[in-house]
Amino acid sequence: MAPPKVLMIAEKPSIALSIASTISGGQMHSRKGTTEVHEFEGMFNGFPAYFKVTSVIGHVFSVDFPAKYQDWAATDPADLFQAPIHKTEANPKAHICRHLSQEARGCNHLVLWLDCDREGENICFEVIQCTGFQANDDRRKVYRARFSSVTEKDILKAMNCLVEPNEYEALAVDARQEIDLKVGVAFTRFQTSFFQGKYGNLDSRVISYGPCQTPTLGFCVQRYLQITTFKPEKFWALRPHVMVDGYELQLEWERHKLFDLDVALMFQKLVLQDRILEVTDMSEKQESKGRPPGLNTVNLLKIASSALGFGPQVTMQLAERLYTQGFISYPRTESTAYPSSFDFKGTLGALANNPMWGDYVQGLLSGGYHKPQSGKDAGDHPPITPMRTANEDMLGRDAWRLYQYVCQHFLGTVSPDCKYTRTKVEFSIGGEFFHCIGLHVTVKGFTSIMPWLAVSEKNLPQFAKGDKIEVSKVELFEGQTVPPDYLSESELISLMEKNGIGTDASISVHINNICERNYVQVQAGRKLVPTALGITLIRGYQCIDPDLCLPDIRGFIEQQITLVAKGEADHSSVVQHVLEQFKRKYSYFVKQIDNMDALFEAQFSPLADSGRAFSKCGKCLRYMKYISSQPSRLYCGTCEEVYYLPQKGTIKLYKELTCPLDNFELLIFAMAGPEGKSFPLCPLCYNSPPFEGIDALFGASKTGSSGMLGKGAGMPCFLCPHPTCRHSLIAQGVCACPECNGTLVLDPISAPKWRLYCNMCNCLVLLPQGAHRISTTREQCPECDSTIIEVDFNKNTTPLEDGATLHVGCILCDNLLHSLIEVKHGKSFFKRAVGREDAVVLMVPLGGAEGEATSNSCLKKNVGEIKFLPQLSFTLSHALLSEPIFHLKGAVVTVVIAVEFGFGEMSAFNLSWHSKSLDSQVALRCGAYPTCSHQTNALAFRGSESMGHSLKFPFGNSSAKTRLRNHIRPPLRVVCVDYPRPDLDNTVNFLEAALLSSSFRSSPRPAKPLNVVIAGAGLAGLSTAKYLADAGHKPILLEARDVLGGKVAAWKDDDGDWYETGLHIFFGAYPNVQNLFGELGINDRLQWKEHSMIFAMPNKPGEFSRFDFPEVLPAPLNGILAILKNNEMLTWPEKVKFAIGLLPAIVGGQAYVEAQDGLSVQEWMRKQGVPDRVTTEVFIAMSKALNFINPDELSMQCILIALNRFLQEKHGSKMAFLDGNPPERLCMPIVDHIQSRGGEVKLNSRIKKIELNDDGTVKSFLLNTGDVIEGDVYVFATPVDTLKLLLPDNWKEIPYFKKLEKLVGVPVINVHICDSEIIDATMGELAKLFPDEISADQSKAKIVKYHVVKTPRSVYKTVPDCEPCRPLQRSPIEGFYLAGDYTKQKYLASMEGAVLSGKLCAQAIAQDYELMVARGQGRLTEATIS
Repeated sequence: MAPPKVLMIAEKPSIALSIASTISGGQMHSRKGTTEVHEFEGMFNGFPAYFKVTSVIGHVFSVDFPAKYQDWAATDPADLFQAPIHKTEANPKAHICRHLSQEARGCNHLVLWLDCDREGENICFEVIQCTGFQANDDRRKVYRARFSSVTEKDILKAMNCLVEPNEYEALAVDARQEIDLKVGVAFTRFQTSFFQGKYGNLDSRVISYGPCQTPTLGFCVQRYLQITTFKPEKFWALRPHVMVDGYELQLEWERHKLFDLDVALMFQKLVLQDRILEVTDMSEKQESKGRPPGLNTVNLLKIASSALGFGPQVTMQLAERLYTQGFISYPRTESTAYPSSFDFKGTLGALANNPMWGDYVQGLLSGGYHKPQSGKDAGDHPPITPMRTANEDMLGRDAWRLYQYVCQHFLGTVSPDCKYTRTKVEFSIGGEFFHCIGLHVTVKGFTSIMPWLAVSEKNLPQFAKGDKIEVSKVELFEGQTVPPDYLSESELISLMEKNGIGTDASISVHINNICERNYVQVQAGRKLVPTALGITLIRGYQCIDPDLCLPDIRGFIEQQITLVAKGEADHSSVVQHVLEQFKRKYSYFVKQIDNMDALFEAQFSPLADSGRAFSKCGKCLRYMKYISSQPSRLYCGTCEEVYYLPQKGTIKLYKELTCPLDNFELLIFAMAGPEGKSFPLCPLCYNSPPFEGIDALFGASKTGSSGMLGKGAGMPCFLCPHPTCRHSLIAQGVCACPECNGTLVLDPISAPKWRLYCNMCNCLVLLPQGAHRISTTREQCPECDSTIIEVDFNKNTTPLEDGATLHVGCILCDNLLHSLIEVKHGKSFFKRAVGREDAVVLMVPLGGAEGEATSNSCLKKNVGEIKFLPQLSFTLSHALLSEPIFHLKGAVVTVVIAVEFGFGEMSAFNLSWHSKSLDSQVALRCGAYPTCSHQTNALAFRGSESMGHSLKFPFGNSSAKTRLRNHIRPPLRVVCVDYPRPDLDNTVNFLEAALLSSSFRSSPRPAKPLNVVIAGAGLAGLSTAKYLADAGHKPILLEARDVLGGKVAAWKDDDGDWYETGLHIFFGAYPNVQNLFGELGINDRLQWKEHSMIFAMPNKPGEFSRFDFPEVLPAPLNGILAILKNNEMLTWPEKVKFAIGLLPAIVGGQAYVEAQDGLSVQEWMRKQGVPDRVTTEVFIAMSKALNFINPDELSMQCILIALNRFLQEKHGSKMAFLDGNPPERLCMPIVDHIQSRGGEVKLNSRIKKIELNDDGTVKSFLLNTGDVIEGDVYVFATPVDTLKLLLPDNWKEIPYFKKLEKLVGVPVINVHICDSEIIDATMGELAKLFPDEISADQSKAKIVKYHVVKTPRSVYKTVPDCEPCRPLQRSPIEGFYLAGDYTKQKYLASMEGAVLSGKLCAQAIAQDYELMVARGQGRLTEATIS
């Protein structure tokens, strides 16, 4: 009988992995699902069982209204209080519900490992619903695991103490969700519709209300009103000074202060007349300062905001990451009391080896620790506690600072109290009484580990009762009362906790909401300053119904929900009662809205007075006003109509042209960026499409009950099907988009850089540049149904014979026009070569595999047999070539073969391993559109289907006439695509990188941005500048050369071909680079290849060995199988020895990897017993690829880091190539991003000297031109060798800089081919690898073109023992920072390392800015050039 199956569900994939690893003892196998599934055998309730462990990704369902209630215009908000609600999948694309249902089939038990709070309990019942289990079914039992940390001890303890899930707590969450949805959406829709239709400068797309959000805002506004209504008063205080035994003491007056100057002067006169103080009393008292109780969520948020500078949202993200990684216990808890069973000794033991506080912990363990003070036991989780030791390199700076505080707080709770002696001496003079107080610490106690809470000692001289002392002076101090400061986040959190607003899980969300809604702004010191909109809203609620913004009503709701959670109140009754209350309040609010409107009218400009006269209304022919504040719109004062416009772009008039349907003046909307679309639109048609069936509106990607559906979304002219309007899709559409079902439309204002854009996706087609005019005609191509275009060329640059300038043709079928177009953003297309011969370029690593494709009649007759080298990209040469040639780029051979295909564009594609000859039979594949079943004649490579993408040459089918959006593809055109982008976005490393990126965008805007001068516009410098600009600062980027990119630079030769510093591979294991591409919107510029690694075999010329990574397996199984299946490079005994050597790296992680820095690759291999043959044949290629040096020089740490990334991530070793040269395709989008945010980029700005101030800090950068560049902060993002050359003399002995001496760049030569010696050596090497294609004497392939790019110092040389020499980004010189792959980060010398170093550098600067502001030491200047 088969053992029973146990399905266990965790809340996050990382927690599922920890649970499975612990329970299985590491003996499990994993497979890919929607989330990974870990399987193993073990014991359950004393019996053998088969376990499956998987996870959800937060809530499975979200609550919303049915589609009937989604339309704002058609639904009265009052109806929402009784409207039904339903649960839909929170993340439909993830298919979590289907995943859980499939995994639950055949399972006998369900164990729920969701977070142990109310939200987690609610998710438990969502999982139960998806799996088909029943909570009370004895045959298929449901269990609940309760745990507080992801440690082996807690997981095993929870597994042995399983309980039942708590339905009451789940219902409490359902109640809160329904109340918040219905109340919030009803008020939000009414407010937004009412006020946005009347006022122009609200600067908020949604004017939202929330039962928790609004009272939170109320606290901020209440403090603002206290400040603005505060009236300062002058006061006076007597301050006598005495000199005793060399001490000068200022005495405190018992009256403190007086508000009457005459009376204060009278007392001063009395004291001056007496002049002699008498000691009247002395007292000494032993006092203590109690150690803190345990740390709960609210206190963590308060400390993180006030002391660490982290907002609540960021704090919880960091805390959750520390929890899922097992460093701290569960971070959402209300308890400050530890349970009686808590293992203090074990927790202290886990911290005993930490270098920062290990000695302190040892003292506690040996001397006896103290039980913490009794705190509040909320019955949920123990206080937040460290679970294992860590260091900054393991966690990153922000997470480390939070972890450090958690550790120090815990150690403080088990330390002795701080004890001190308090001495008070009292004096009298002239009938007035004064005193002074001294403090002396006798036992530091917990303040030794929490020094910021230490008692400040104050020593007093010796006094005796009755002593007489002469006063040295009597100061009459004049002061003035001051208002309270704006609420800090820490103070706001305290008020929310005190008044029951939100829970430990939601407080951070409510604070984040009022910031995002533009109700408050976070300023220096994390002070919350309400905006005019926030102030007006709260004052309006106070005028109509103060309960709406007071905490009392929410506190009552939370009490009722708590009763539901305890099973003491009925869920439905509580929801019904609360909604009935709010419905009555809503009705009254609507009736009294004029009271709030009066306040808005006083604060904001009416639509009639807002904006500027812009375009004519088609109804009244009067000018409408353009209001640019969000949401941008037009307002007709005569008709009192509002017309919303597309958002996030610029609007201008379109030559005073009008719409033929309604007579409204047309507008042109231009999206931001050099490649943004620009298109015409009619304001009325855009808001109210006159044609049925327009279901895909522009800008309508986000919908939802609380979103602004319809405001900003609409029908531009490029979607309009009007048959005769010359601006419509019918008139301006040219042909089908090559990447989607959309249509390529002529951009009417793109001259002289004419282009087409897709009306559905981001595909752009560049038309002949510099033409005087390009327009569509009413004619269609007889071959493909594309619209014929008319081009009027510039007479100076016309390609037509006899100087003619006018040409009419189809861009797909006309040879001339087709040769002049280029597709950008396309995943498949490149610029076609001029002329009828198309040069096919194969980019081949030195170790590519060989397949064959023989000639066919469609190829040039005299070409003969063509050898194709598969797995690599086909692109097109920019020049007509008549015979085969070679380009070499470092370790890359570029084979160029001239072939007359007689068709248009060529796609970037891969051939399969066993590609055979062209099949002359007809392949029944459609060349028209994706879902078509039409038959089209085509030629295809037989066998190419195994690669997932067939290479086919479709012939035209003249009988197939389709409508414009479904054009048939042109005849004799290659139709194929790259491999799709792998699923990288849900990996842990990608999400961590995304979190770091988002921290810059979400951080408070600096009151005065820093001017940051950055030397070096390589990837490190560009990354630093990009993320500083995101954080609101102004980067000034200086590049010595005339080209961007640094080590990824490239240059164009006289023929228009580009040559680069080397072949740049973008791996899936580059999370920060992949995030960068996504943030810039250029993911489609990466061309992903088959997941294989191919090695040339030097001892077997012409033979290749493959490592194929199967897509169906997760990591590390896919990598292990790839190694096991390869028998050419490694024998089985070698595989076993190598695997045994890698095992500690996989288990020990980063700590083991870093410990191998002292060994070279060769030394490590020998230590594992791996033969030298493997090192010289396999790892020499990896060593050269990673660092350009041999295995006997390269640190094994470098190899292990690469292998760790490749083996730990399924797509880690998958490769992609940029679809063009890096300066234009990667660096320029970063520059555009920087400049759009106020930054500057200057080329040809070589630094001659770093000039210093007297205190050794940087004064300025002196350029070779004599210009002086000054700023607030300075960054060196050059190679380490350049930095060492320019290092000031008085810095060189500082240990931080002295260690750089061991870091040296590697000299690299990339051949494209030139120097005769290099040619001979290279050709000889190539002849060994490709004997059938190449001979050393060039008797086969001939060299007709070459380039050599010499880089004297490239990436730093990763030799053994250089890791300790790598510097952190923050230098010991104040205001001076470093960026570059040689600085401390975990990706070593790589593009990923460079980008990550830039982010870490920007992070350090942003953090130091907050500290400078907090300390009042910022010296912020304007950047100058003199």
